[in-house]
Amino acid sequence: IKYFLKVYEKSGFQNIRIRGYHNAHSTIDIVDIASLILAGSVPESEHDSIDPVLRKEIYQNRMSVEGKVLIARFALKQFFHSDFGDFILEFEKSISKCLNTSLQIIKSVKNSFNRLGQYQYQRRVKDDLTLHLDLNTDEYPACMPDLYIGFKESEGTTGVYRDDEKIIRLYTGVSSGKDVPVMMTVRFTGCDGSVLSESSHGTFCSVGPTGRVQVCDRVALVQEAVEELRDVV
Repeated sequence: IKYFLKVYEKSGFQNIRIRGYHNAHSTIDIVDIASLILAGSVPESEHDSIDPVLRKEIYQNRMSVEGKVLIARFALKQFFHSDFGDFILEFEKSISKCLNTSLQIIKSVKNSFNRLGQYQYQRRVKDDLTLHLDLNTDEYPACMPDLYIGFKESEGTTGVYRDDEKIIRLYTGVSSGKDVPVMMTVRFTGCDGSVLSESSHGTFCSVGPTGRVQVCDRVALVQEAVEELRDVV
């Protein structure tokens, strides 16, 4: 297959058009180069006047990759419609499957953000003081690229690069409700409902099997908010 793809490229068809569908059969437009190659190297009739040796040379030249010809003339058409055709068919199926999987992940990511974006928690600390924790996901997933785009220096210049492994971990994690990036607002209110102090922090949340929301560094963020409250009061 790899050899024949090189033959395909050598024949002048370097670009292969692919139409991908998540809910239908994807298609890959392949030119029948087997027929094109054979047209100039196989006698069309018994009256064909082109020298058979010349036709063989033409075939060898068109099919040669790194000095090797791995498919004989009599087997080329069968190979194109069977082995290569089966490969293209499986590739088309894989494209549709991957696109459908990606769509489901994106839907799950959206559901995770919507679910956590509605989360609110409050607890009375004492009679005149109440703690509120609110999660906000309005900035996500628009800000998610910040989590997988990095910078690196090379020869005195700084370049931007994308960490594909981080993208995969991020989206698969968020789609399953794990390590979801959120903004958490910690707010303290008095007995009359007035806001005594308020602060927001970027953090990550996960949803447990029972639906319980867990903030990865909740204790540290609340302690920091308590210190800010002390400075105010």
